[in-house]
Amino acid sequence: MLQRRLGALVVLWAAALAAPVAADTGDRPSALPKLINLDTPYVTAPHRWDVAADVRLFAKAEKGTYGSLSVSYGVTQDWAVTVRGTAGVRVGQTFGGVGIVHGGEELELMARYGSSAHSRWAAAVGLSIPDTPSQKNPHFTLAGMYRQPLSDRADLYVVPQTVPLNKDALVGIGGGVDFRPVNRLHLIGDVTGVVAGQNTRRPSTGARTRDEVWGLGLRYEPLDDLSVDLAWTNGCGTSTGFSLTPGLGGATALLVGLSFSQ
Repeated sequence: MLQRRLGALVVLWAAALAAPVAADTGDRPSALPKLINLDTPYVTAPHRWDVAADVRLFAKAEKGTYGSLSVSYGVTQDWAVTVRGTAGVRVGQTFGGVGIVHGGEELELMARYGSSAHSRWAAAVGLSIPDTPSQKNPHFTLAGMYRQPLSDRADLYVVPQTVPLNKDALVGIGGGVDFRPVNRLHLIGDVTGVVAGQNTRRPSTGARTRDEVWGLGLRYEPLDDLSVDLAWTNGCGTSTGFSLTPGLGGATALLVGLSFSQ
């Protein structure tokens, strides 16, 4: 249930409230580039590159591996462009006499705007080019990102996003937290509830349904421009479509990620 999976995030929020609330200084680095499945208001600095990659190893019904790669470039102080994609091996399985094929690829081109004077929020529009069992046609993606400091050691994120498909628009409302107990270590988590559309199938019947997408993990920064992630999640990838897709039949994954800037 969604309430049960929110429990770990609530613990992080509660632990962070002991410190004084931070002021909005407009400092871009105060926002992480990404949580586990959710984007943030972070905008890549002008004329710099951000590169991130992760691998998600699923068990149970999903029985597959998904990989994601994202490359962002800062065009101006307020604008950045991103090319990112997720790919998973196509797997056909039969559950109770019902055949389900999952996996596939998605390439996404995205432009992001965030005012340098108000760094707590940003907006993004993208073009998704999917090749999955459920989607073949290009479509737009839209997202808004907001960061609210909870304390000097923690930030809360709110992220509405949508994939406005012709017949079945997918709309998710996400929330996440970044808690910094010590220098260079982040405890991060997020959860997205799908409020419109269907983002998965029931293995027992093959019927389309909806389920939340969540993740919880650690991020360590050995260097200023380098970070390593280790997380547990049911989200399938980094691109908007796959970040709104949970593992089939409640499957979860071990995520290992690496990101750097230059």
